[in-house]
Formats: sequence, structure tokens, C-alpha cells
Amino acid sequence: MSSGLVAELCRFAIAASAGDAAAIRRVLARVRRARRPRAAFEEVALMLTLYASYPAAIESLRLLGLEWPQATKAGEVPVATRRRRGLATLAAVYGGVADSVRAALRSHHPALEAWVIEHAYGRVLSRGALEMKERELVTLALLV
Repeated sequence: MSSGLVAELCRFAIAASAGDAAAIRRVLARVRRARRPRAAFEEVALMLTLYASYPAAIESLRLLGLEWPQATKAGEVPVATRRRRGLATLAAVYGGVADSVRAALRSHHPALEAWVIEHAYGRVLSRGALEMKERELVTLALLV
């Protein structure tokens, strides 16, 4: 994926997390003219459930549908595969410290480890349309 596309994904994510509809519309107009992949922006909008809020995700997907109408092709990650995919994605992100991360999550609350693995990593971050590198860059943009 090009650095230009990643920059636009980050701009979209930041605008959406701030609730800036005008900025979202500007980004979408630019990337649509540039024939960027719409699916990448859908994925970033879904990521907002983790880093911003469900309302931010809902509003950004609503605006995406208005500004760039197109049927969404990507479906849901099957429930049966979420834990396996989540563990694999978490291991890819954290490498040798993945077990320590999992232990820390468990120490905060017994349910937190499963929620992070199955929802954040297994349901949201392991989806297609974006590589992990692009997802991590968008995450950094949202968290700084």
C-alpha cells in the first residue's frame, strides 16, 4: 500500500474520531477521485469501534455510504475463527512479549484477555483489506 493511501487513511481516522464531518467528506472526495480502494476506508471506520467509539464508527460509515455509495463486499469474521485469528494477530503484533501482554490483560480483569483477543484482534484487526502495518499506522495516528 502506498504511503499516500496510508496518510489518507490516517486523515480519515482522525477526522472521524473527532466527529469532523466536513473533513471526512474532503478526504473521501479526494480518495474517490484518486481511485483509492473504498474497502480500506470501511476497515478504518470499523477500527474506530476500538479506538474512538461506536458512534464515530457509525457516523463515518454513514458518511462513507453517502459520499461514496457502493455495496460493501466484506462480511463478518466467523465467530468460530475469532479466537484463533486473534491469537495469531496478537502474536504477530507483540512477538516475544505476547504472553506477557496476555497475562497483563488477565491481571486487570478476567474477561479482558478474551475480549481483546476475540474482539479487537480476532474480529476487527485480523480482517482483510488492510495489512497489519497499515492498521498499526492508523492506530498510532488515532492514539497520539
